Amino acid sequence: MAKRRPNEVRFTRSARAPFFLAAGVTLVLLSAWLFLGAWSGSYEDSKGKPLDWSPWWALLPFAAGLGTLELARLLSRRAYVLVNAIAIEIFPLFGAPKGMLVFPWPEVSEVKFEENTESMRVHVDDEAKCISLKPIARHQRVLLQRAIEGRMEECGHREAE
Repeated sequence: MAKRRPNEVRFTRSARAPFFLAAGVTLVLLSAWLFLGAWSGSYEDSKGKPLDWSPWWALLPFAAGLGTLELARLLSRRAYVLVNAIAIEIFPLFGAPKGMLVFPWPEVSEVKFEENTESMRVHVDDEAKCISLKPIARHQRVLLQRAIEGRMEECGHREAE
């Protein structure tokens, strides 16, 4: 049986997700601590008098925590760079149809990677676009470079540097 190559390779912004996951969990725990403390009346001012405030104030960090957790989910699941048989596609986090960059393989003359693979420069029709690869995890940047180099060789382009 012949080897079948995958149709596309996706790379997400997963390098940014752990920070937002930790921030979201921290905010949710902070809101629980505030809610329970206000509900039980255990908070006092500097004179020892109990503070009289509503436990519903804890909803503010809770809402921010849920939003941050949703952002972490989006960062780890939505594609950032997609390499397929037709093109290299770069997706923005929000507003994908409008801000999407597509570099069809026949128009790509060269792809250069920085030494530390934190960015790649795609040369199309005497124009170069610099794409930041920092949102992609370090070990996946090497895989992205190998995927693009392999596709460039298949298309008969000069080898990616």
